[in-house]
Amino acid sequence: MEHRPRNGFGKPVLDSLNPQRFTSQIPQPSQGKRRNTTNMGLTDMINKSIAKNAPVPPQKRSRSTVTGDDSAANFRLSQRYSSLPFSANNTGRTSMTSTTSVSNRDPRPLRDRNYQNAIQQEICDYLTFNRFDVETGHPISLKFLKQPTQKGFMIIFKWLYMRLDPGYKFTRSVENEVYQILRTLQYPYLETINKSQISAVGGSSWPKFLGMLYWLVKINAKLDKSLNELDQTLINQNTQDVTILNQPLTTLDEQDQKQEKYELMVEKLFIEYVMDSYKSFLRLEDNYDPYMIQLEIGFEKFVRIIETDINQLQLQNDKIYMQCQDVAQRGKQLKIAREKCKALKSDLVKFQSYVDGMNHKSQEWPRKLEKMASESLAKKEQISKFELEIKDLQNGLEQRGISMDNIDEKNKQKEELAKTLDYTLDRQDQLTSVIKADKFEIEGVWRRLMETLKQYNNAIDSLINARTKSNDTIDDAELRVTIPADINWIDAVAITYAELFGPNYSITETVGANLSQINNKILSKIERAQNDNNTLEMEISDLRDQISEKTRAIERLELELSDVKSKYKLGKQENESHLLSQKIELEKLERKINDSNKLLQEKISTAQQLVQATKLKFEEQQLDINRQRASLHRQIIEIIEFASNFKINIQGLIEQTENRINQEAATLDAD
Repeated sequence: MEHRPRNGFGKPVLDSLNPQRFTSQIPQPSQGKRRNTTNMGLTDMINKSIAKNAPVPPQKRSRSTVTGDDSAANFRLSQRYSSLPFSANNTGRTSMTSTTSVSNRDPRPLRDRNYQNAIQQEICDYLTFNRFDVETGHPISLKFLKQPTQKGFMIIFKWLYMRLDPGYKFTRSVENEVYQILRTLQYPYLETINKSQISAVGGSSWPKFLGMLYWLVKINAKLDKSLNELDQTLINQNTQDVTILNQPLTTLDEQDQKQEKYELMVEKLFIEYVMDSYKSFLRLEDNYDPYMIQLEIGFEKFVRIIETDINQLQLQNDKIYMQCQDVAQRGKQLKIAREKCKALKSDLVKFQSYVDGMNHKSQEWPRKLEKMASESLAKKEQISKFELEIKDLQNGLEQRGISMDNIDEKNKQKEELAKTLDYTLDRQDQLTSVIKADKFEIEGVWRRLMETLKQYNNAIDSLINARTKSNDTIDDAELRVTIPADINWIDAVAITYAELFGPNYSITETVGANLSQINNKILSKIERAQNDNNTLEMEISDLRDQISEKTRAIERLELELSDVKSKYKLGKQENESHLLSQKIELEKLERKINDSNKLLQEKISTAQQLVQATKLKFEEQQLDINRQRASLHRQIIEIIEFASNFKINIQGLIEQTENRINQEAATLDAD
């Protein structure tokens, strides 16, 4: 028993560690609104179990478990205990329930041998199946259950209760806590057991305690079954969550629900890992790899779910994009239709205004028609008058001997003369336009001639300047072409070539010959320049070859430089990674040192508290010894006084007796 300190057997393990170091991975309740999850009770169980094992001063924890305080009992019960029918919510009614259960008597035939053998077999099977002997180091058999010891009974009781509440910590005097624990668990037959019998469970009272152990075994078995069903329910719920998560989203509420389900799945995975690791820690097992593998598998499934949801969201996005494109196309068509509608509305307004105007005018039409009818009558009267006047004129002409034929011939002659006059006027206009066009053409030719001469002279000036720069003298008078200033081109008289440039002057013979000579000189210089250019090109090709060789050499050097840089970068990365790993190791060592320092400080504080408590006890014992010493001194003084008084009295009596004897002897001698 001493070499397996576990869960209250020997020295407690959690007393030598700081349980608060293991709470960083446990989810804490968030501030504000908290969604309903099924793991809150499990988290509270871990936090409460760890909080109960935090080191406290011994004088504050000496007998805190047997005070019967309901809040302390409520604090000790874990989630494993809270899942039982008698949950921690009912602990406030413990005293009332226990008082009502006092009137119940145990109906089980605990004195019957057959019944005892049956429950002993069930207890032994349950303990063996759950590795009681391996965990506690105490052997279990039917013989032990028939002839138990006080120590063995307490080991079995602690083991069974620790399965109900893994975070509970027993004090040294376990017998004092058994009755309070049974009362907290609402043992229905608590009246059959009293505190004095717990200190000696053997003999005639053993059937009562055997029945109590059998009740604890049944409670543990039912709780194990409930937890297994709960685990299976969580697994099935996880599968259902996966099915629900794969469904498409339609509203923001469904999106929020899916986000909560994501968080719930991650919390379940992580809390299962923390619970399994915590249980392994309580069993003093340091191998957490299987739980980490299960966590990785769960996260891989979660990642696959996320990828599936992402693919579905992508498909939905593509579908929505197509719908958006269709809506945009319909929007464009709607925009065009709206523009057409606006145009039609404007046309409708214009047409309506036109119709209104026509309606307004139609109201004036009767008056206008009447006016037109009156005017028509007036015109007809005038026509009748004119016809009468024409008849009068014809009669007058016939009397004068003028016929209508003569008048017609005169009119025809007049028309022919008018036509001839019109033709002559048209020809005159044509000649005037031709003259004007020729004049405009001559002006254009003259302007072009002057511009051409100006450009030519400017070119000759630039040529002379260029040749002068190349040390070649040219007579510019032989190359320039000038026109006399007294030429009047505005007159209608034609101007000849000799009048413009003078007699016996030919531009081709004088200017052309000089330009050809200059051209020959320029061509010879161009040939010399080309020869020089060829030599320069050969030199340039040689230089290019040298440059290409230098470039190849530079490229080789750049390749070598890149190799050196890559090697440098690799070496730098390796050094950085090595430095990072060293830093990580240093941080780990620092954390270990800090943890060790914290643990050392906690142990030192615990030791100081123990020393202070010991000093207090020492002072109390000294006070007790002093009080006892004073009382002994008083008793010794009283005894001495009594002895001295007794001695004096005896001596007085002896003297009196001697006197009497002497008197009697004297009397006898006298006789």
